[in-house]
Amino acid sequence: MMCDEENREVLESLCWKAVNWVREELTSDQTVLWDMFLEYDASLDGHIDRKELAVLLTSFDSTASAARINRYMEMFETEKEQGLTFCDICKWWETVCARSH
Repeated sequence: MMCDEENREVLESLCWKAVNWVREELTSDQTVLWDMFLEYDASLDGHIDRKELAVLLTSFDSTASAARINRYMEMFETEKEQGLTFCDICKWWETVCARSH
């Protein structure tokens, strides 16, 4: 089905409402992660693949060495072929925070 301009605008509006609804339910740390997730999910499939993850992590920690980025990525190694979900990213962040305290 082709989307005409009116339908496209309605769908876009609904998508942004959903994005903002999720944002309202999150903690401040999760909100930052959510915004980053949305920004770096280049394929817009709701998953962060390995390439998208490398770009996200580099932007998240711009002073990190390649070895550090690789260590971060190893924390995500899963059997999920479709990539990481937002929940996976949140779990990773909780692990990083727990290790730093």
